[in-house]
Amino acid sequence: MSKIHIWTGNFKSENELNHYLDQSDYLRAWAVYDNEPATEDAAADEEPSPELRCQFCKENELDDYDPDAMTYCFAKNGFAIKEAASVIPTDTTQLRKLVNKSGIENFNALIAYEDDNLKPQKDNGQKRMNYLGCIEEDVRKSDSISQHYLWAGETKVNKNEALKMINLTEDQLITIKCQYASYKKRLDEFIVIEVPDFNLAESMVLAADSGNFPKEASTILLITTKPGLSIDGLHVGKLLGLEFIGSF
Repeated sequence: MSKIHIWTGNFKSENELNHYLDQSDYLRAWAVYDNEPATEDAAADEEPSPELRCQFCKENELDDYDPDAMTYCFAKNGFAIKEAASVIPTDTTQLRKLVNKSGIENFNALIAYEDDNLKPQKDNGQKRMNYLGCIEEDVRKSDSISQHYLWAGETKVNKNEALKMINLTEDQLITIKCQYASYKKRLDEFIVIEVPDFNLAESMVLAADSGNFPKEASTILLITTKPGLSIDGLHVGKLLGLEFIGSF
């Protein structure tokens, strides 16, 4: 299982968040230490002070972090839960549950870090970011043959127009299903009818139930792509006039 750790917080600006994660002084000091010859001055030969680490590393007792394993973002006006779920590379249903469980409603910064060995402590009131916990995912998901994106609403959508807006190529797309009904249906039933894979449909229904989505819809848009592609579901939803339920 792969563990993705989640933190939320509030910062005055994106620059302030970047500073919170900035390891440049510490890494630069280590580069000098590793490449300069030793002297006979004990003080000069000391390893770089851990106080040079960024605040994120200090709070989580890390010497350094892998930037390739981290996703972080800042939203000036704050995140809604479903917006937070759209920018973190993990299962949207699990992320919503984690944020809901925390009871934290207002935050404008979000950090996700993948590390199987990290064991951060819950926030004690002294830390800049609130640690919500970790999401465990089956590492085999990264080798899956497809990624699914689901939107729902009342706007009638032409699938060719949708593909143009998303700018998908034939090499990236596996299937697209755009189903419109002349009347509104219960969203959970609509999903079950249109998604033949039971496990996939169940995950989608759970995501729809756990989010603040309408209980009825007349349109469902389901796009399946090859893995490794990231679609901004919220942005696409706004363009199409649909609610982004999540990625699966």
